[in-house]
Amino acid sequence: MSEAVRKETVGATDLTKIIRSLVAKADNGIVTVAPGIAKRILDEINYDRQRSVKQWRVKLNESRIKDGVWNPYNSDLMIAVLPDGGMVLVNGQHRLHAFVALGIPVKTGIKLVPVESYEAARVLYGQQDGVEGNRNPHELVKAAGLDEAIQVAPKTAEILVKAVAIIENRMEPDTRTSGNVRLRDFTYRSQKSMEWDREARDVQAILDIAEPALRAKMRRASTMAVMLYTLRHQREKAQYFWTSLAENDGLPKRDPRNTLHIDLLTRTLSTGNLRQGVQQSSLAWNAWYQGRQLKIIKCITGAEITISGTPLAKGGAK
Repeated sequence: MSEAVRKETVGATDLTKIIRSLVAKADNGIVTVAPGIAKRILDEINYDRQRSVKQWRVKLNESRIKDGVWNPYNSDLMIAVLPDGGMVLVNGQHRLHAFVALGIPVKTGIKLVPVESYEAARVLYGQQDGVEGNRNPHELVKAAGLDEAIQVAPKTAEILVKAVAIIENRMEPDTRTSGNVRLRDFTYRSQKSMEWDREARDVQAILDIAEPALRAKMRRASTMAVMLYTLRHQREKAQYFWTSLAENDGLPKRDPRNTLHIDLLTRTLSTGNLRQGVQQSSLAWNAWYQGRQLKIIKCITGAEITISGTPLAKGGAK
């Protein structure tokens, strides 16, 4: 179902009245949801970009209920309430599928969260990262509709969120130890990604002309971060640099673009040297920008990252 159709169908209905009635009559915040109501919630107000159902999670909830270890106080269904009274389920589809499969009424909590728009409901959905079922990057990007909003391929949008975090971290790939906890928050990173929409579309156009093996290397977060950053600060030159790298139509030996092309295809980056992904692209860009030849790319551990023609030309600034 399209988002437009979904928005039309989440207006006030008998189901929303039933849900409000259940909440109003809750006993210490706990309601009893019949399997028929559970099915209606899934059929009528489930978020239109919900991730696919994982049967192991449904079975796990079934087992907890059957084994008597189900805790209704730790199983809130979260439903966004729109200004027109419509509702959108943003958390709890696996529990509801379990209720339906068992065919019995089950006690649970229902949390109604007022939101100002359907877009706000989408953001709320993206924030639901439970310990058991953490949404992977693909699911989060799909839920946020980031690829459609920016008009890039889903895989590009998925890597974009990581690349922008690197830029926000002064081009350092290890965002986990940066001290900036916001970089761990998908909502923050996706909102920042929207600020790089033009550059992201430039990147997509360049990736589209690269051979598959090279495209996969260029679409790494560390490489994409350098692409985005140079496209932001030196757009025309960066478009020429990255496009000719992707095409590699007879680039001469020791041309930095050809050297980077070879290095991208041959260098293996493990978790211990991901910083080299930023270094290799930056070193090639710097040589080309400065009109120098480049025989090989030497990534020195701990060396300051500089990017010619940008605020990072001397390092140390974002």
